[in-house]
Amino acid sequence: MKEKIEKLTNFLETKLPDLKEVIDNSDSKDILIHQDAFAADYQDDEYVLLGSVIKYAGLKGITITFHGINRETL
Repeated sequence: MKEKIEKLTNFLETKLPDLKEVIDNSDSKDILIHQDAFAADYQDDEYVLLGSVIKYAGLKGITITFHGINRETL
């Protein structure tokens, strides 16, 4: 299990270092993200990123809340 968590951590450090830092340093237990931040055009690789962020945040005790309307920011 430790190896899988390390792999997830390394993946996020490579792909989304700023968001990982926000999760790691959040004073809040809830982070709000607009739903267009991931897979606004339904890309498969974005779903992997989204799932990774949700899983990592859960490991850190952070709740991710999504808001917005699909393609609202595009």
